[in-house]
Amino acid sequence: MKVLSHVNFRFYVLLLAAAYFSMLYVFHGNLQLDLATSCESPAQCRSHTTKFPTNHGQGHIFKTVEDSGVQKLSDMKRKMLQTSGNEKANMVFTTYSENGRGSINFSEINNAVPTHDKVSRDDRARDQSSNIGTSPEGRGDSCFLSSLYPDRKFLQLEPSSFVYSAYLDERYTDRFIRIMALISLNKNNRHLEVFCHFLDAGSWMRVKATWYELCENHGKMFGGFILSCPIPQQPIPPCHVNVSMEITPVHRMYTVPQTTMQTLHVSSLTPSNRPTVIDTGGKILRSKKESNFKTGPIKLKSIHTEFSRDLFKQSAKSSAIGTVGSVKSEPDFKFNFSVCIPPLFGTIGSIKLIEFIELNLLLGFQHFVFYTGHLDDSDTIKVLDYYLQKNVVSILDFVLPEVVTKAKIWYNGQLSAHNDCLYRAMSVSRYVAVMDIDEFMVPHNGQFLVTKVLEQHFRDPNIAGLSLDSAFYDSKFSKPTQSKPGKAQLITLINTGKSVVYSKVRTKVFVDAQKIFEVGIHHVSKPVKDRYRVVGVNTSEAYLHHYRSCVPNYGMKCSSFVQDEAMDKYAPQLRAHVTKTFKDIFSEVLPL
Repeated sequence: MKVLSHVNFRFYVLLLAAAYFSMLYVFHGNLQLDLATSCESPAQCRSHTTKFPTNHGQGHIFKTVEDSGVQKLSDMKRKMLQTSGNEKANMVFTTYSENGRGSINFSEINNAVPTHDKVSRDDRARDQSSNIGTSPEGRGDSCFLSSLYPDRKFLQLEPSSFVYSAYLDERYTDRFIRIMALISLNKNNRHLEVFCHFLDAGSWMRVKATWYELCENHGKMFGGFILSCPIPQQPIPPCHVNVSMEITPVHRMYTVPQTTMQTLHVSSLTPSNRPTVIDTGGKILRSKKESNFKTGPIKLKSIHTEFSRDLFKQSAKSSAIGTVGSVKSEPDFKFNFSVCIPPLFGTIGSIKLIEFIELNLLLGFQHFVFYTGHLDDSDTIKVLDYYLQKNVVSILDFVLPEVVTKAKIWYNGQLSAHNDCLYRAMSVSRYVAVMDIDEFMVPHNGQFLVTKVLEQHFRDPNIAGLSLDSAFYDSKFSKPTQSKPGKAQLITLINTGKSVVYSKVRTKVFVDAQKIFEVGIHHVSKPVKDRYRVVGVNTSEAYLHHYRSCVPNYGMKCSSFVQDEAMDKYAPQLRAHVTKTFKDIFSEVLPL
């Protein structure tokens, strides 16, 4: 009898435990599905949920969202509030899930169209936005954001994950939104997933992003990523995308942080519908009227093409990155030749920066994309402002989040900036060179324009890029100069001592931007097609002049130098242009 009672007691205990955990499971599930309940404190939000930005000036109201796979919300109510004096619309609507278990409230979504009052942190950005991105010419009839729109910043998904920009990529069989991100994976403690949210026919659709890690993160805590979201089959691509993150703890002691959904405005990689660039024969267009940058309307095609040249093979297999097809026709670009420059930090030097821009203009380049971090030199900002007014340069803010210290990322996030610049320049420039401000691609076959020398290699349609070896031009091995006291010197004219050995590691690339998926610091990491090739340029044609102390590593030898006077043919024009520009900026005569 005692044994029977003991068994019955165990049975009832197990029954009560099962009932208890069942009720707990149901209660927890209902709690997660209560979409109308907002997070009042970080402790309440330590789950796989997402917060919409709060409406404090420029944000949105916070609401918790739980999605699974693809979530659709219907019965949408919208109210568009037109504001006089600008093209801003505030969207106020409420959507209800199809099962009626919750709601999402978006209040005053006022950043669908960028405006002057929301844009700039300083006069530099305001000046730039007056020409690109905000005017009707800047957007055309399209809601896509101009790729050179200046007001950019890292937006936080969670305390160590940030997104910077978004691009519509129609080069593949499927269309993708490519998102430039800076993230600390922290694999030992957590697993991360990122989702794109698209508004499709009155419903919100959630799509999981595919991760692509950039090639040169060098094991640092923070690394660059390209996140790719396939776009749902809708006739008009999205002009903005909401991005959220879900975190799953791997280590039991790890506390999941609160996440925030961010909105990114989308720029298209497709060249705008504009006349073909006119060959100036090496002449530099300096007037604002001649060089004013205006983005025309982007025309959507019924057949998605790669850089308006490739027809897709619909039967081809699609990958996470995408599948591209065969060549069709030539696109139109605002510029033929542009330069991407790594982020500028600290003190640069006004003469050095003017020399870099003016010499590259003489060499055939037309536009320069600069990324600026914390600059200590006010003269550098004045120089950039000057060229900005002439639309010779574009300037993008690239201030890293405070948590991303110098020791936690490779070389100030250079690789992320390179790839963002590649995608940013894709719609406005046919060819893009990637180099620092102490580097110059110079012809050595008797030609004056290096761009003419390099462009000829792309007659082969399978060539995606060129790699140029580099030589050091070290002041220690240069001829002594007899300059008068108080006279300034241009480094490219006085550093004539050239290393005999060329570096095949410290190379730089010149690419057909539309054919590249990822660019490295010294190489092309991934073309968009397997058959696309990157070829080396013979040093008898052109190579990279690197004006710095020779570094004997990676097989480089710094024991032998020769004198090279290849820059002499540029000297008269370079001195004249640098002197004139310096006087225009600082109202002073620069003795050279």
